[in-house]
Parts: sequence; C-alpha cells; structure tokens
Amino acid sequence: MNLIKKILLKINSFKKREDFYSYSSDERINNEINKNGYVIIPFLSKDEISLLLESYHSHKNDLGVGFHATMHSKDINYRRKVNQIIGSIFNPKMEKILSDYKQLNSNFTVKEPGMTSFFDFHLDWNMVDETKYRSITIWCPLIDTNPANGNLWVLEKSHTLGDSYRCGPGLYLYFKNTNELNTSKFKKVALQMKAGEAVIYDHKLFHGSPPNLTDKSRIAINQSMIPRDSKSTHYLVKNDEITAYEVDDDFYNRIIIGESTEEGEVKTTFKASSSAIMQEDVNKMIR
Repeated sequence: MNLIKKILLKINSFKKREDFYSYSSDERINNEINKNGYVIIPFLSKDEISLLLESYHSHKNDLGVGFHATMHSKDINYRRKVNQIIGSIFNPKMEKILSDYKQLNSNFTVKEPGMTSFFDFHLDWNMVDETKYRSITIWCPLIDTNPANGNLWVLEKSHTLGDSYRCGPGLYLYFKNTNELNTSKFKKVALQMKAGEAVIYDHKLFHGSPPNLTDKSRIAINQSMIPRDSKSTHYLVKNDEITAYEVDDDFYNRIIIGESTEEGEVKTTFKASSSAIMQEDVNKMIR
C-alpha cells in the first residue's frame, strides 16, 4: 500500500470516530444507535406496566380523538404530574443504560381507534445543540404493538443526514443541505414490540406510525432525554428566520404546541437556507 492510500485511510478512520457518539456505556446499545439510529431493549416489568396503565387511566386528561400526547394538553399541572410519575420509574433504569443523560419531558402517547390516529414520518424538535450533543427518546408501549394498532415505524439510518432544524411554533423542518433529501433513500422498518420493550432512538431519526384500526386504545410512553452537561434548546422560526433559544428544563412541560413561545436566552439567529421541507419530500426518501 502506498503512502497516499495509508494517509487517506487514516483520515477516514478519524472521520468515523468523530461521527461516533457515546450514548451508552453498553457497547451493543451504543453501536446499534450509531449504526441504525435506534435500538430495542427489554425495559419494564409487568408490575411497572400495570402501575403506569393505572396511572394513565386515573390521571387521564381529555385530549380528544386520533393521536394525542400529554404535551398536547394545556393543563400544565397535569403535564408536570405525568412527567414526575413516568420519570420516577424510567429515570433509575435509564441511569444504568445511558451515559449521563437526564429527563427532559415525558408523555403518554395514545392512538385512539380510527384513521385519524395516523402519524406520518417526521422528526421531533431539536432539544440540544446538535453540533455538540445528541438528544434521544425512549419509546415504550404499554400494550403489544403490531401493524393493526399502530406500531412504530422508523427510517433506518436516517439520523445520518446532515444538520436539521426542527422548529416551533408547530413542527417546521429545515435542512442545512436540502440536496441530501433528493439523493438519500432509507429503509422503512416496522417495529412490532411487546408491552414493556423499549426503543431508544436519536432525535434525528425519522419515525411515524400507521393508524390504529383496532377497537382498543394503543397506549405508549415516550421520554425525551438530553446529556446532563448540555443546555435545553428550542428553535423557533418566524418569517424564514430561525432563532435558537436556551431554555430551562421545565420548558417542554409548559410550551403550548402551535403558540410562538419566545422564551429563554437567544443563542443564535440565522436565515433559513431554503423553504421548510414538505411531507412529500420526506416520503420520497422511503425505499
């Protein structure tokens, strides 16, 4: 092997290490999330599942039909209570799995029976500065999931796409390099999971779910987590100008989806490099 090839191989190996993020001290978990954007693990016991289902039904807040989550409620006290209940069970477990992450926001996520529960492929909001950190969600169904009741879909490896800005006041998606969307194809994977299993996924991973066509609510939990030494962040877009705000950790228990919440310290403001990405652009990446 000549000297130039050796140098190029060394440069490429450095690039790979820079792209490798430490989510967990568990080698399998870390490798799977870095490679595919997600990993499935055993998580809750039967007793914990029963406790959380009982909590959901006893604290149930009327959020309507279709797909709904705790953070869709405008009752801030209810949202904080749910955050506390879920965190009391999830956090001790996650401390053993992730590398120094902390809870940011927890929700019951529910698909009521009917076609309106369909949720197309999307990305969750940025919650940290992704040039330095990675935020994750742990999603855990409290009943067995399958194609009939709205199991989770992912676009495997889509977390490898470049910088994106997922902005309030609704959920507006911008990419720094839109050419990637035109040339990238990702495998759609349907995750059929048992109650109590959990999937940990990078917030840059596209995900969605089919409608619940059964006669029973599909109840799951998601908990967003960020590295303990990072600052909680929220992006807001207005007139094609994107502003990143550094916010406190309770922010996601207070924000009302759809409202323009200019709160926290402004870290940066910049002009969007293109128009917001449309749903048809996202769906073209599916293979």
